[in-house]
Amino acid sequence: MAATIGIVGSGAVGRALAAHVVASGQDVVLCNSRGPATLESLVQELGPRVSALETSEVAAADLVVLAIPWPVVIPLLEQLPPWHGRILVDAPQHPLPARGWSSLSVRCLQLCWPCLP
Repeated sequence: MAATIGIVGSGAVGRALAAHVVASGQDVVLCNSRGPATLESLVQELGPRVSALETSEVAAADLVVLAIPWPVVIPLLEQLPPWHGRILVDAPQHPLPARGWSSLSVRCLQLCWPCLP
């Protein structure tokens, strides 16, 4: 049985990931901060394996990818239900430092971890 992939965010990263996941034959559920109705054209473009849902429904997918701007990651995580063994992939869109990527990744984890229910 194939897992459902949830993508929170419909910007460049979310759209590209959704297209690749659909091309591999997986189902995708998408959301954005403006609601499912604003994703109708993207859903039609990507085909029948894609659905637009509310954020809480997307967060219930087997695997959830956060493809959203860094400032909204923590407020979003604080609103979500417990993960109960589901997978969370954090791909936030934050400014990249000229160096020190490793320390930035660790800092992101340190900030997000306490917010995960």
